[in-house]
Amino acid sequence: MLPSAPGPAPRCNTPAEELDDWRRRILSLTSIASLCGAPQVTLPFTSVAGLPVGLGFMGPPGSDERLLELAVQVMQLLQATPLAHGQGQVTQQS
Repeated sequence: MLPSAPGPAPRCNTPAEELDDWRRRILSLTSIASLCGAPQVTLPFTSVAGLPVGLGFMGPPGSDERLLELAVQVMQLLQATPLAHGQGQVTQQS
């Protein structure tokens, strides 16, 4: 498991300079799987101040189907369990 991003998603009106910094930081998290040839899936985990926050799961090369099965199980567990962080609830995105 690893964060999907360096923090909550930036707002639409975020200045370009701040977005560039955010993009550099997100690449340090998302490029790991690509460089290793490993599958990665991101789940909508919660929200902070109304902004979505995701949690990434990465598996070894060739574990794509098992990783997706795990993602489904984790989402089912999260939807059934009240959370005590962020807004206190999982926000599901389509």
